[in-house]
Amino acid sequence: TSPSTSPSTSPSTGPDLTPTPEPDGVWNVPNGTVNRHGATVLNAGHVDVASRLDGDALDTSIKDTTRSSAPVWRDPATTVMQLLPSSRTTVPAIAAYSFLGSPGTPLFQVTQVQQPGLLWPGWSTEAIPAAATTGGVLWSLTDVSGPGTFSLYETDALGQPTVLMSTHDGITGADRFTIPKSTHAHGSWAFSHPGRYCLSMQRVAETAAGTAVSDQFVLSIAVGAVDVMGVDPAACQAEVDTDAPVPAPPKPDRRGQGKSTGADAATGAGGSGSAAGQDECASQIRTQATVLSSGHIDYASRIVGGRLQSQVGDDTSGSKTYRDPSETILWLKPSAEVRLPTGYEQVGAPGTVVWQVPQTQNPALIWLGWNTETLNSGNARGQVHWRLDRVEGPGTVKVYLSGAFGGVQSMVLSGPGSAYSIDLGVHAHANWAFSKQGIYRLTTTQSVTLADGTRSSDTEVLTVAVGDVDPASALHSEGGCDAAAAMVREDGEAGALAAAPQAMAPAATQVGVSPTTDAGVTEAQRVASATEASDPVPILLGTLGALLLLGSGGTGVLWLRRPLRAPRAAA
Repeated sequence: TSPSTSPSTSPSTGPDLTPTPEPDGVWNVPNGTVNRHGATVLNAGHVDVASRLDGDALDTSIKDTTRSSAPVWRDPATTVMQLLPSSRTTVPAIAAYSFLGSPGTPLFQVTQVQQPGLLWPGWSTEAIPAAATTGGVLWSLTDVSGPGTFSLYETDALGQPTVLMSTHDGITGADRFTIPKSTHAHGSWAFSHPGRYCLSMQRVAETAAGTAVSDQFVLSIAVGAVDVMGVDPAACQAEVDTDAPVPAPPKPDRRGQGKSTGADAATGAGGSGSAAGQDECASQIRTQATVLSSGHIDYASRIVGGRLQSQVGDDTSGSKTYRDPSETILWLKPSAEVRLPTGYEQVGAPGTVVWQVPQTQNPALIWLGWNTETLNSGNARGQVHWRLDRVEGPGTVKVYLSGAFGGVQSMVLSGPGSAYSIDLGVHAHANWAFSKQGIYRLTTTQSVTLADGTRSSDTEVLTVAVGDVDPASALHSEGGCDAAAAMVREDGEAGALAAAPQAMAPAATQVGVSPTTDAGVTEAQRVASATEASDPVPILLGTLGALLLLGSGGTGVLWLRRPLRAPRAAA
């Protein structure tokens, strides 16, 4: 995913790709136009097919943020989603994309990377509290009408697609997938021919009380030079089956969420390592910090106290928490290792190994993006300027956007001195590729013009532990302690904390010393109270160098005996 400043994939220009406009049809209308049937036409900017729980009822709406960071929730029965003629392209000559048709075949597509001037539809379960369901939300395609075929798919960082829904082989039980809890994601929506499409869909979930809830809805899609002023979404209800059997809701996986989409989540076995003594470490620990090891994270630009602040937006527990970058460590685990194929020379030579935050979410890894959703014309002007000032670490870091069919579409940050501009009201993701394992400290500056015309900026250091390393070692000064110190157990017995295998590792870990606030309450206790209010386990802090491991979204507090060690990849 990417902000609207990102370049789009260049469309093909053969004469067979130019659709014939309908007689007297009107397709070139401004985003948000209300047509003759009272339906709102959305054709540019960010929308999500988003679900919410209303008591014991599941409701799916079009979450429209095309004109403001404050969402407008639209009924699909009164909304037309439009793919403009400029969304045309052709099927690539890549075997993995044969589900789209023969190479060179015309195609209309909006991709998982945002394209300027086009609609950017995604999906979301963010509005459903993490504790409200036992698993994620199952999304099924049940029927379709239209002049051609429809596919919804995700592409991983190395250009390999995962088909989520496709009508090229009819509609089967394979045309469904589980959206995990607290998820916001994007994929590519592809249509083989211009015209009107009606997509009949279901979503189903299981509430925390064990009740199955479902919602049936129909999306109205106008593709190409179609008269959108005459499209009636209500007529779609009569063109497709809206009474399909309701499947069983998804069951939770080991993380308490639905199964992942996209590439399989690789995990490694726990490994061994050495630990330095508590006394030796005590003088070298810098401060208290939270380690985030999986789940959705954004580098967020916000106006706080009348000035711009860059903060870590943490959604790993199912509720948004904004953290100070200086008190946060992101751990990109060993399973993030990938080998670059051809087409990624801007990142590294073919065959080069990198450790990479993927552009498409892998629930076993951190999913790091950026966010200006709280910025709008009421508090800011223009764009946010984001500059990478300095990289301190064992290797290089490159942030880039994948092309629609693989390869590098564009670089976001390519090294010290590189910069990027982000529109207001944007939520985006990209690939973050690190060339070597170790501790990285990325100094970046974000700046924006405030609504009153003054310029505001914030320089912060984002710490990332990459690969087979102890993330707690990021707290220590150069050349010092390389392992975590002991802590006081809940029962008062001295002990330490063991890292679980990656698949079971909690998303949030607090390590180090917790500074006391003016009110006499530690920062760790404040954060714990905010994110783990329902957990009855008391928060006990040990001496200098204590470790506090917090599970995400009800995982709870783990109290184990061995030192914190980074798991090693399985042999």
